[in-house]
Amino acid sequence: MPPLADELELVKLDYAAKAVGKTPHNIRDYIQRGRISKYDPLGKPIKRAQNGELRVSLKELRTFLSLVEQGLDKHHEAGLHHELGFHNVPEYTRTKHVHRLHPYLGKFIPQLVEWFLSRYFKQDDIILDPFMGSGTTLIQGNEMQMHNAPVTTCGRPKMNHKALVVVLTLLALSPHSRAVAQSFGSGQPAQPLTLLRERPRVVVVLVVSGMRHDYLERHRERFRNDGFRRLVEQGTAFSDCHYPFAGAHHFQSVTSLVTGTSPSRHGVAGISWIDQATGTRQHALADEQYRLLGGVQAGTGLARHVGASPLAIVGSTIGDELKLATDGVSKVYSVQGIGLLGVGDAPLLGGKSADGAFGLDRTTGNIVSSTYYFERLPAWVEAFNQRHAIDRWHGSKWLVGDSVAVDLESGERSPGRSYYEQLAKTPFADEATMDFALELMRSEALGADAVTDMLFIYLLASDRAGHTWGSYSEEVAEIVAGADRQTARLLTFLDDTVGKDGYWVVLTSDHGMSPSRRDAITAGLHPQTIDFEHIDTAIRRAFVQRWGEADWFGPTGTGSFNRETLRQKNIGLAEAETVAGDAALTVPGVIGYVGTTVWKTDPATRRAFELWHFPGRSPDLRVITAPFTVSGEGSGHGSTYAYDTHVPLIFYGKPFPAHESLRRVSPTQLAPTLAALLRITPPTLADGAVLWEVVAGNPLDAKDLR
Repeated sequence: MPPLADELELVKLDYAAKAVGKTPHNIRDYIQRGRISKYDPLGKPIKRAQNGELRVSLKELRTFLSLVEQGLDKHHEAGLHHELGFHNVPEYTRTKHVHRLHPYLGKFIPQLVEWFLSRYFKQDDIILDPFMGSGTTLIQGNEMQMHNAPVTTCGRPKMNHKALVVVLTLLALSPHSRAVAQSFGSGQPAQPLTLLRERPRVVVVLVVSGMRHDYLERHRERFRNDGFRRLVEQGTAFSDCHYPFAGAHHFQSVTSLVTGTSPSRHGVAGISWIDQATGTRQHALADEQYRLLGGVQAGTGLARHVGASPLAIVGSTIGDELKLATDGVSKVYSVQGIGLLGVGDAPLLGGKSADGAFGLDRTTGNIVSSTYYFERLPAWVEAFNQRHAIDRWHGSKWLVGDSVAVDLESGERSPGRSYYEQLAKTPFADEATMDFALELMRSEALGADAVTDMLFIYLLASDRAGHTWGSYSEEVAEIVAGADRQTARLLTFLDDTVGKDGYWVVLTSDHGMSPSRRDAITAGLHPQTIDFEHIDTAIRRAFVQRWGEADWFGPTGTGSFNRETLRQKNIGLAEAETVAGDAALTVPGVIGYVGTTVWKTDPATRRAFELWHFPGRSPDLRVITAPFTVSGEGSGHGSTYAYDTHVPLIFYGKPFPAHESLRRVSPTQLAPTLAALLRITPPTLADGAVLWEVVAGNPLDAKDLR
């Protein structure tokens, strides 16, 4: 390295941030405001960095921060009004909306606009902005539910067309925007901007179960260039995506993805529930009106012979709306890996109007479905089952390093249930799932014409491995690398069959994963192990001590109360919930509770539990455990803590810009965003807002650039 580079102490942003106790966002902010310079690895000052070559001078950075600390940097917190300094506002918040769309340095931060609008305007006022520029005022006004009349020129197209696309897209999506955009160069109104010039031939939603968001960074070195890396580097990635509700598990989460709302509205609040009107147990999927196709015959147990349907969903899904919009011409399918119940969650993903939903059966290894979709499996599925390619790993061992993680010998002369259940927690299970998904696309000709089709693929191995070994284990890392390989297979297949411009892929997950007890102890986090039977015992004891022996609780346990007993004893629901909740608080590891009428927790946690609760299907009381509390040796999920709620959300395809958004968003925004982009009606109960970042890079036609 040249002497100049050594003298400057050149380092990467992440290292610089750690060295001075700041965040990478802070360092980027100092660069953008001209406080420190950008260099290439050889010490040459640069204006624009290529991938991986950006360096900053640790020496310059320390000098600047020293001046700030001594109060000698007069520009750092200067301002004519103390309220307008905004020096305590984080950089990622100051640069929300359109700040990262182009390098023009004259943009003012949205907090400045908000300050003036909140003092001189009120909701539903009309704001005339004669110099729209990047649209900061327009978007901030829209956030504050004000109407906007922006005017702009297109005299410097290289500067602001990306921002203009975002702004005009927002105008098209929001009822609080009114555009008066005009091109002064021509004297004619600008051509209206449609969200997308062409719909894709196929949309594939890839759900990797139990995939924490940090897996994308933590295991990055294991990824291929054409798998997750391709999505992250070339797609629109939302790096602060969290489920807004507690209890993020398979059934409720995947239903939220496709309905665009929380369990409190779509009704799938758990794997099963007791209907309070009839007193009978209902399953989120198992439906005795239908038969299982391809699996074990009747008489071998409910979970293995009863058919499935998505009829527990309240309202419609994105797949249902696509079928409606195209008069049934669009094809909608869903596929999942080896789950606990035959066809698994696939019917929930596909929706009520899907052409088919399939799962890998853990008893037979067959692809199974339900008579909800057809009277018998399609011929190509039966042929796929005849080949039984899933058995090719029987008798082998899955090695992680030099150790045997899973022995697939299973003690059986031929593959059986033991083999398939062991296979489910290896990367081979995801490979088998993708085998079938690609065969489905070939056999059903998805993406073969101009009418958009939709496919949901649900990979489950990372979830099973997380529960077994923990989210920080080497086994999970290897399975995530395996999911990356299957993603690469999917993208290559779509490139070859549909064409790179003909498809969209969305990557997300159903939930995150807690650290295992062992990993939490190693990190010094002092986790507690909780036995939920102790909670049950404490609640029952409290009721007997308070009111005596009686049939106090419903069939699901101490979380639900027998309404008839409460009525006979003249006890209100609030009193019962309080006695039960306070008893639960005596158990180590329990820090709060939320009932239908009372609660002991903070407002944010209470709201998350309310979004999980569906009247008539959910229990009356839920307890809240302390962070890092586990009930076993592996990882778990379902809490309101970030390790459980934080998941990837990436849109990849021709119209989506290579962009990372740090705005807090939710997976419930996936369905309404796809609906807006496809120009179809959103799902019936969708309340997630459209993610406008996904169209920030759409090119305009020449006539739009006049």
